[in-house]
Amino acid sequence: MNRGDAAVITVMIIFGLTFIAIKIALAEAGPLFIAFSRFFIASIILLPLAGSPRGLPIKHILLLGFTGVAAFFTLQNFGLVYTTASNASLILASIPAITAILSRIFLKESLSRAKLIAISLSIAGVVLIVFAGGGIGRSSSGDLLVLGSAFSWSVYTILGKKMQGYPSLRVTTYTMVSGAILLFPPALWEFRLYPVSSILLPTIISIFFLGAVASAGAFFLYNWALKYIEAGRAALYTNLPPVVTVTAGVLYLGEPLYPLQIAGGILVLLGIGVYNKK
Repeated sequence: MNRGDAAVITVMIIFGLTFIAIKIALAEAGPLFIAFSRFFIASIILLPLAGSPRGLPIKHILLLGFTGVAAFFTLQNFGLVYTTASNASLILASIPAITAILSRIFLKESLSRAKLIAISLSIAGVVLIVFAGGGIGRSSSGDLLVLGSAFSWSVYTILGKKMQGYPSLRVTTYTMVSGAILLFPPALWEFRLYPVSSILLPTIISIFFLGAVASAGAFFLYNWALKYIEAGRAALYTNLPPVVTVTAGVLYLGEPLYPLQIAGGILVLLGIGVYNKK
């Protein structure tokens, strides 16, 4: 294992732990406040390094900020109010399959046999995960919100293809900035329900981890890793975050783990493997 592999594995572990951090923070802070605070912190860290937004298509950046930050993390955080971190991470692992479907519809991209198999496995896995808790109810409502966030990220990915000619650091930074701006008004309204005095150290640490480590830090580490390994090789590690989340959710949060959930997770992870093999 070279330094690139080690760096990507570290990033994937960080991504897996974000769901645990959000669940911890949700005990005392609102979903919108957590999302805003995360990207406010990340923006402060990245802005001095990104340079001026001059030359960037601002309207498109706002669309990226809405789909990839504001909508995605609002739906994800609200979903995590009702469902487990394990379910959320396993459902979001289906993003490659959802993106492939939307790319076929809107970009007319072809779907190979391997991708069709991957999509089928992922869809079957998500269905099992949603019904793992015993059918439609409070938990599955959260699962559906998380699934909505997966669609939002897929739209963000498609929109992001138009930004390939721009520096990735600048695009990422100002996407986070625009997302934080869009999140500020609803987060300010929500903040009245969760006064500062009720936010304790574990929540503060969790939010700082989400902003500084999981958003700003992981971005740098991942891009540094790509200097040493190919993007395709890095993609092979995308099945690691759900494993980390499920393990930490069971051991640290005491989350239940149902047989259907395990079966669904296996199908989703198999879908990732098939998708990456193309």
